[in-house]
Amino acid sequence: MVKLSLDGIWEMRSEKEQQWMQAKVPGSVYQNLLEAGRIEDPFYRENEIGAKEVSEKDYFYRRTFLAEKELLSMDRVVLCCEGIDTIAEIFINGESVLKCDNMHRTWEAEISPALHEGENEILVHFTSPYTYQEVVKAKHPDMDLEGHLFQAHLQMRKAAYMFGWDWGPALADMGIWKSIGICGYEKGRILQLKADQVHGFEKVTLKCSMETERFGAASQELTGKISVFDPEGELLCVQEAVDGKAEFEIRNPRLWWCAGYGEQPLYRIKAELVSCDGTVLCESEKKIGLRTLKLCQEKDTWGSTFCFEINGVEVFVRGADYIPEDSLLGRCTPKRSRKLIDSCVKANFNMIRVWGGGVYPSDEFLDYCDEKGIMIWQDFMFANIVSIWSGEEKENMTREIIQQTRRFRDHACIALLCGNNETEMMIWEDMNPKYKEMYIRQYEVDMPAIVEREAPGICYWPSSPSATGSMKDTENENYGDSHDWRVWHGELPFTHYRSTFPRFNSEFGLQSFPCMKTIESFTLLEDRNIFSYVMENHQKSKNGNRVINSYVSQYFKFPKDFRALIYLSQMIQMEGIRYGVEHWRRNRNDRRCMGTLFWQINDCWPVASWSSIDSFGRWKGLQYGAKRFYEPVLVSACEEGTTVDLYVSNETLISTRGTVKWKLFHVKNGLVKEAAVPCQVRRLHTERIAHLELDGIIKTRQDAREYYLAYSYESEGRTVGEGTVLFVQAKHFEFPEPEIVCEKTGTCTWKISSKQFAKFVEVDFGEDILLSDNYFDLVPGQEKYITLEREAENQPEIYSLYDSFEK
Repeated sequence: MVKLSLDGIWEMRSEKEQQWMQAKVPGSVYQNLLEAGRIEDPFYRENEIGAKEVSEKDYFYRRTFLAEKELLSMDRVVLCCEGIDTIAEIFINGESVLKCDNMHRTWEAEISPALHEGENEILVHFTSPYTYQEVVKAKHPDMDLEGHLFQAHLQMRKAAYMFGWDWGPALADMGIWKSIGICGYEKGRILQLKADQVHGFEKVTLKCSMETERFGAASQELTGKISVFDPEGELLCVQEAVDGKAEFEIRNPRLWWCAGYGEQPLYRIKAELVSCDGTVLCESEKKIGLRTLKLCQEKDTWGSTFCFEINGVEVFVRGADYIPEDSLLGRCTPKRSRKLIDSCVKANFNMIRVWGGGVYPSDEFLDYCDEKGIMIWQDFMFANIVSIWSGEEKENMTREIIQQTRRFRDHACIALLCGNNETEMMIWEDMNPKYKEMYIRQYEVDMPAIVEREAPGICYWPSSPSATGSMKDTENENYGDSHDWRVWHGELPFTHYRSTFPRFNSEFGLQSFPCMKTIESFTLLEDRNIFSYVMENHQKSKNGNRVINSYVSQYFKFPKDFRALIYLSQMIQMEGIRYGVEHWRRNRNDRRCMGTLFWQINDCWPVASWSSIDSFGRWKGLQYGAKRFYEPVLVSACEEGTTVDLYVSNETLISTRGTVKWKLFHVKNGLVKEAAVPCQVRRLHTERIAHLELDGIIKTRQDAREYYLAYSYESEGRTVGEGTVLFVQAKHFEFPEPEIVCEKTGTCTWKISSKQFAKFVEVDFGEDILLSDNYFDLVPGQEKYITLEREAENQPEIYSLYDSFEK
């Protein structure tokens, strides 16, 4: 086998220009123009608006390469394109060799006839997506390709978010966004390697198969060989693949678990295609985790369960939804993805949902999730669209679905493959029956059949959200998964969450602004008003800044300045999501609520959004809050008036034994009452530990403004979790000046304390440093120790809720 990479430096120009410029591959048109200084940064101020004209043009990419005799002597020479965005025709030495129209597929073409020894030229012509959408409309005059759910630009197999979403800019980029190269094969090649698992008592049987393609008479002499290696890399066994198949029995297997429940050992499988003289002509390998992972749906008192079971254990899913990491995909790197996944692990996630309007995750992304134990709910790349599921379009999408399913199937992290995002819930009752039938055929007949054939060990779900499929009662929380947007889009207060009991909440959220440092990256001083045209351009949700302001006003006093409003937006987001998650975790018993994925983890540009981590990788308050409310062992409070119930939720495989402590404080008189309650909570269970009736102390409205409750759970000599309860909204509470003290106790450790009650304490070193905790509460007598990921160069600035309003 001979490989020739075509990654690296190319040349690029628009169709109407004559001058070529340097271009990077992998990369994109916007990225190359930006790095060459040919366009303004589309992320800065309102530059995005004028940047659209870039994607209204066609572009050419070209480069030369040397074809040596060894490559030309191969039996098969193939151009391999891992990612072409999107409408393109590829020429070699002036001869058309490939036409592409799907950025979610890999593309191949036999190119031997077009090559000659020595220097060759490859040229790629990209058609503007805005030009091509008119082609789509002309091809289907019978369809309303301007209307809701049928937009022509979404019918292209191009990442939907590139045309704008309610958190992202409209930058319909183009380019060679993944690796491209030429592969020469002698006698044959391996097309795919597959490993099915059969779990038994203290053993796992691996049924491996390798599909090959062979060329010419001599290829009959080739043999296949499959080897299995343990997690340390030691060879366990090797077999000849008879008819492409081999079976292995692994005794006392080391099982793969999702994060928080066990380890993530990975076995390695290697397939080789060998000639009669022992030469390895082609090889393929992959890492697998030995585990069972299924979606359990069983009828019960309320409806039907919706929970994930790994190795026989039903787990409560804790995580969030993931979107593309950048609007310019060429800037997405494995290092950047690893940092984001590490942030999820640090915040106690065990699942990420890859949203269906972006791009499929890279192999490196999946590999790292395998290593870290992050399960993936993987949407296929269909979002809010009824696709043209017929003819050439259907064939194109079918190839994409097969390719991606084969890529996903042996990754331990893949928990579920989902047909689409939100299409089912958006189909209206009197829609043309032809389109309803098209939807059913694609998502409930053909796609599940493909997944069952190609990856029988992976669960398939037709849409998110869905109850029982076929557009039946989609928003019934007693079945399937839910997207609850009554908070935010419906503008209900987040207290609404406690009235809901979704079986699995796969989308819900509140927006916030990114931190000041991020805002400063795209604004001038005069732009820093949330209703300025620049700030509104970096807010893509309709009336979004008004809604943020509305939620802030419901719970907090009027912010004293712009910085205070930014801070308060993050605090309301953190509090709202905490309020919901803690409630749903308290209802995990009897499998009533078995998972929460808040919208969303990350951003693709600097923007006001639902994210918990901004586009620079900076944690917002929500990500720190998630680290606390996603702790495997959680202590939480459910308050109603002056009654408070304290709960411990234990999402581990062993029981937890400790003490729940609570203290009732008065803002002027200090500690009023306290108690400690020993308890033991069995594994995978939630229990109420204490019931407090405080109406004998908190008697008047003024009392409610002056008393607060602090609680904690301590086990094995450490504080596992803690929190506070106010008996009025924070804007009505009589906060004293906290007098916070912060002192350095080690190279990377600081002690923080407060003479008075301090809420949402922010510790900011003015540097991009991750802290062990932030945006926490402090009560008198408490000493809080935080750890930094590295030593800070600056002294910390301390800010709390008290600092956000005029006195």
